[in-house]
Amino acid sequence: MKHKTNFWQTAYFAVGAVNLLGHLLKQPILVQVSKPLLMPLLAILFYINIHGKKASNTAIYAIIAALAFSFVGDVALMIEGYFMLGLGAFLLAHVSYIFAFTYLQKFHLSLGRIVLKPVVLLLFAAGIGMYTILSPHLGAMRTAVGVYVAVIVVMAVAAYLLVQRIAGRVFVGAVLFLISDSYLAFNKFYTPLPLAGVVVMGTYIAAQWCITKGVSHYFYD
Repeated sequence: MKHKTNFWQTAYFAVGAVNLLGHLLKQPILVQVSKPLLMPLLAILFYINIHGKKASNTAIYAIIAALAFSFVGDVALMIEGYFMLGLGAFLLAHVSYIFAFTYLQKFHLSLGRIVLKPVVLLLFAAGIGMYTILSPHLGAMRTAVGVYVAVIVVMAVAAYLLVQRIAGRVFVGAVLFLISDSYLAFNKFYTPLPLAGVVVMGTYIAAQWCITKGVSHYFYD
């Protein structure tokens, strides 16, 4: 089992390295070939990691759904004119992660305990700050981006609350996902940023791995 895990994990990061190299060298063919492979490889890795463990099928399906929606988002964002489809796909990916995290918490969450946590307040402040800066530049996409920002912040909050029970890798992944999406948004709507492709994809690749790896560790406990 460990041999299989190492193989698919190496494959995932090797393809990720090709993708980053494509962005760094400005070689679109490397990006186009590698990007659609990332989420299928990670889904296989996740399945191998939880195979044979006492795991909740509901949570597993939610994680797989998040990876499937992420795959759709990856492909859509590669095609000119499909940005909204990509945004919607990643929105559904975050909703799937939120469901998975809250399900693993068995929905035993107190609203008062949630909003009073300093980290939660910081995450909401970051989301509000980001949207406030971007809002004047969003035009007709103001509402869509606002909803997306709110959902990804809630996803990060759900990951943080889940950390109370499992490894902090899930929360690290959620924060990296937030950074990736933020860098993408500022680069697209605010001002061109240096090494945008490398930063966005580098944090995204690490984020997805951290989340799935962290959740799989939950099933080992």
